[in-house]
Amino acid sequence: MKKLVLSVAFLIGASAATFAQQKANVQLVGNTYKALPRQSDTAAAAKPTGRYYLDKKGQMWPVYQSNNGKLFALRTSAAGKQYRYYIKPSTDTLDFEGN
Repeated sequence: MKKLVLSVAFLIGASAATFAQQKANVQLVGNTYKALPRQSDTAAAAKPTGRYYLDKKGQMWPVYQSNNGKLFALRTSAAGKQYRYYIKPSTDTLDFEGN
């Protein structure tokens, strides 16, 4: 019985913590709610590596390292939208410190 009560209390606490961590997406201005700009992990937040990705068409795209260490090329589609193309280099090319 104690295990059941403890597990229910844990689930309620975990769900409350999940809701408490959500960021606001609107701001109250006067009597209206104004949408806040979306915060996303863009290339500005990522670190540039100084290297480039060369695709099959011969276009060069800058390579960045995300906050969690993954490498990606910031590409632009034909429609003009930017997106990340994640790169999985072989193990012998992971040394970026001058080799």
